[in-house]
Amino acid sequence: MKLFNLSQANKSSSLMVQIFGKFLQKKNYVTRNLIIIYGINKYQIHLLCSKLNIGLDCRINDLSQKYVVVLLKQIEISYLDVEINLKQNKQLAIKRLVEIKSNRGMLLYSNTF
Repeated sequence: MKLFNLSQANKSSSLMVQIFGKFLQKKNYVTRNLIIIYGINKYQIHLLCSKLNIGLDCRINDLSQKYVVVLLKQIEISYLDVEINLKQNKQLAIKRLVEIKSNRGMLLYSNTF
């Protein structure tokens, strides 16, 4: 899976950044855009931004391509489960609870379908 991609947006001249399969709009703030990635919350975004010295008022178009790659590496170094890994871990945990026939597992399993 591609973690980072700069691609053309539907016939427009502005570039969009794609991280973990999510398109980030360049006009929005970094903190606002990163929240759409499954598994990253506001607290983790503030930690990432403070480690990389990204201001809270910084927009995606203010970041260079190298800085976006550094941001992705920082997410990897932080051992954050995001997107597919987090969803798979969640599915495996539910499956394990169902296999041992716990009440919580049965409740979660019935709510997923």
